[in-house]
Amino acid sequence: MTTIMPGEEQLLAVNEEEFVLTTRRIHIDDMDHGSTDLPLEQVNNVNVERRGYRLLLFSGVICLLLGITLWVADPASQSQLLIIAGVFQLIFWWATRSRILSVASDKGAVSHFDVDELSDEDISVLVDDIQIARNKRLNEIKKQKNTSRN
Repeated sequence: MTTIMPGEEQLLAVNEEEFVLTTRRIHIDDMDHGSTDLPLEQVNNVNVERRGYRLLLFSGVICLLLGITLWVADPASQSQLLIIAGVFQLIFWWATRSRILSVASDKGAVSHFDVDELSDEDISVLVDDIQIARNKRLNEIKKQKNTSRN
């Protein structure tokens, strides 16, 4: 759970506050790095990508290629088992992929949030809300700098 600071208001929360967008920052319970707070003015990139278990992909391709190679060399061999194992591994890799929202900061930090349970429309709205909040925050900072100069 994130604490709202003075002068800050919560704009939206997703998945029981695993992802919280406020007027000043984004709080993410990161899948890899734990809890992360990114100031909106430091958000550089927001995108949605698919992630799967690379080991399944790699081993599936290796089994498939090895099985096909052995089958071409000797059709009577048990190479069909390697081909079947490779196909199953590739099917499992494809079935276990999930959609991840990645939020990158200009400092190089990248936080990931699982959005597999959200619809495509909800994800699009979430990305738009982040961009809108970021632009508002940058305009607010710009105004503060201009007033402090005067």
